[in-house]
Amino acid sequence: MEQIAQMEDAMNEELIHEVGSNTNPPTEVEVEVDGGSTTIDADLERMDANNDDDNGEKDDDMPTFQRKKKKKTSKAREDFEEVVLPNKTNKYKCVHCKKLLCMPDTGTTSHLWNHLKRCDAKKLATKTQMNLQFQPSKSKFEMNPLSNGKYDHLKQREATAQWILISEQPFNVVESDGFSFMFQVNLPQFEKISRAQVRSDVITVYEIEKRKLLSMLKCVNKISLTTDIWKSKVQKISYKCVTGHFVDSQYQLQKRVLSFMPLPPPHTGVDIFDGLMKCTKDWGIEHKIFTISVDNASNNDVALRIAKVEALKVKDAFPVFAQRETLYHCCPSSGDWEKSFGELSTC
Repeated sequence: MEQIAQMEDAMNEELIHEVGSNTNPPTEVEVEVDGGSTTIDADLERMDANNDDDNGEKDDDMPTFQRKKKKKTSKAREDFEEVVLPNKTNKYKCVHCKKLLCMPDTGTTSHLWNHLKRCDAKKLATKTQMNLQFQPSKSKFEMNPLSNGKYDHLKQREATAQWILISEQPFNVVESDGFSFMFQVNLPQFEKISRAQVRSDVITVYEIEKRKLLSMLKCVNKISLTTDIWKSKVQKISYKCVTGHFVDSQYQLQKRVLSFMPLPPPHTGVDIFDGLMKCTKDWGIEHKIFTISVDNASNNDVALRIAKVEALKVKDAFPVFAQRETLYHCCPSSGDWEKSFGELSTC
């Protein structure tokens, strides 16, 4: 019995030693349940509290529903930059006068437009003085020596249409990103041009240049024509080109393409002659033709024979030429043409 008592004392001492070495000893809480008492380990309560804290941190990281930010598409912001003040408030800063304006949460820009209308620094930055430009002596293009410093969208459209005609560019080149980037780098006010718009501008430029050429041909007494048929390898379509050569009022030799129209097959001499006469009547030069030059194709020979037959119909109106040229191989003068048409009108 004494040995058993000694062993129990030793076990109690070891148990007391283990409990004393634990820094956070478990605690027990008595809870009355149905008139009795139940012991709950307090460590479980601490674990639940820690879990609650962890869940609270996760809830803070969960995404919440927020108002979608509006896209900043107003052009008024191009003259302002966003700045943050030391008190962490956002402001708009005018790039011209450096004035600070409020930045409302609604994203409205009415106050920005109102400021730009009153900003004196912006008005000074916009050039209003006429600039003097010098055109090279060998330039083929007409340039106005005085130009306004302001951006003119109509002038830009006209210049773009002329560039497309000169360089033979497609209409959709104006919608490419590279074309817009090239202009916006040096001209921030540049407005994009659609291909439908540039197509209409090209037709307008053609009509303007045609009226200029018509007024120039009215002052021309004699004009020589050259004609040829050109075939497109891509489209498989034949075109008839008629070019006029004349001397202007400044005694300079000029060359202009008068017609470039499709010529469907067969390319007979009658078709070539009809196309040639239609071109001369459209330009009002049917009485001013001096010479007609063609290549040695057989259909061109037929076309010229038809033209000679048409001219022989009024041979009797040129008695001077009839006496000098029995075969009628020369062209009458402008006075002879007037006499011939005077006699034809009396018939």
